[in-house]
Amino acid sequence: MPTPVATLKARRADAWSVCRARTLSSTRLGGGGAAKLSQPVTPRPLVAAPPYRQDVDQGRHRGFFNPSNIVEKDGAWYALIATTGGEGQKNGVCLFRSTDIKDATTWRAFDGQDFTIPAVDPYRDDLSQARPCQTLKELPTTVGSVTRHEASGRWLALFHLGPDPRRNIAGGRVAYSWSDDLIRWSPLRPLLVHPTMWSKDCSDRARYGYGAIADPQSRSRNFETTGDTAYLFMARMHVTDCKLGPDRDLPLVAGLDAPETGPAEASYVLCTGLFDDEADTPETYAELLAGFAARGLTMICANPDLVVERGGRIVPCAGSVALAYEEIGGEVIYAGKPHRPIYDVALALAEEKRGATIARDRICAIGDAIRTDIAGAAEFGAAGLMVLAGIHAQDLMQASWEERHGWFGRQTHRPAYAMPHLVW
Repeated sequence: MPTPVATLKARRADAWSVCRARTLSSTRLGGGGAAKLSQPVTPRPLVAAPPYRQDVDQGRHRGFFNPSNIVEKDGAWYALIATTGGEGQKNGVCLFRSTDIKDATTWRAFDGQDFTIPAVDPYRDDLSQARPCQTLKELPTTVGSVTRHEASGRWLALFHLGPDPRRNIAGGRVAYSWSDDLIRWSPLRPLLVHPTMWSKDCSDRARYGYGAIADPQSRSRNFETTGDTAYLFMARMHVTDCKLGPDRDLPLVAGLDAPETGPAEASYVLCTGLFDDEADTPETYAELLAGFAARGLTMICANPDLVVERGGRIVPCAGSVALAYEEIGGEVIYAGKPHRPIYDVALALAEEKRGATIARDRICAIGDAIRTDIAGAAEFGAAGLMVLAGIHAQDLMQASWEERHGWFGRQTHRPAYAMPHLVW
């Protein structure tokens, strides 16, 4: 069947905030679509949940997020839900089905063959019963909307995505995919190029997200069907200023006389990390870094770590971006481990709390990186405790202690102690 062609018209609406959650549960809807915030029922109406508990200092969101609208097909109801993955669950988008939309306990995730996976509450249920859902090929991230083209019967999924260096797209794009059955999807195709929430262009003054396709003439009360003419609705977010790093790092500059500005007016660059360390690499920022280097801007790197371990995955850190900047001739000033000032400040705070001086031989510095954590401890005169299940896990976790001693002997610095996990 040839791919149907839909005429899309853009409409934009202002938005000011977005709510994010780690698990998805059901809410009962009363007449007119008003939500009734009733007391939880038994069994709990949990739809999707990660197969692990959240860590206090994990530094980012993890779990299932941003479900699509719910659509009906052959007497069942479906939703596409994005997951960050972790601990056996792949990242991507999973398909969920309910055979009774009035009963939240009927939701099941697709396992690759059928819809057999119920949600397991990571705080109340037996996590050994949790199973990963099968992520759908071609769907990389949050689905903005799902609609059915009436003439062809095919399903259309919409996405807001970040830059695509292969296509020389720096700001972001809207893309779409077609499916006959909600399981098998076509490769993404670009629909519109414009700044999205994942734009790396610091000159943006507005960015767009949460796109959805809707046809005002739809015969569905939920606007889940479209004819050959539909509208693209988007939330517009006003943005100003420029930094290189995710919003979760904003507390690093809170209270400082360091106003953010655009790249053309900046006097220096503060790098706290990657905008999306699950998807980006230092190469993602090649054009941005080249512009900084051409102006001779000094970069301050707030985290010299090259990589970090998160949920069993190794993801890049600010240090990898700083290294890429140095490789093209940029000047970098590093702050944090393994450099002395951070240790002096930490010791001063500890002595202030204790009300007495603390001898260096009474200090234990804990970390999982030889290059920063263990090196910094050694240079400061503190004992270094190496956590093996970190960025060097591939070399150390399955090795014998004799092999581990040999590995430590080949490194630039050697820890005083080591343990598989940070537990006590």
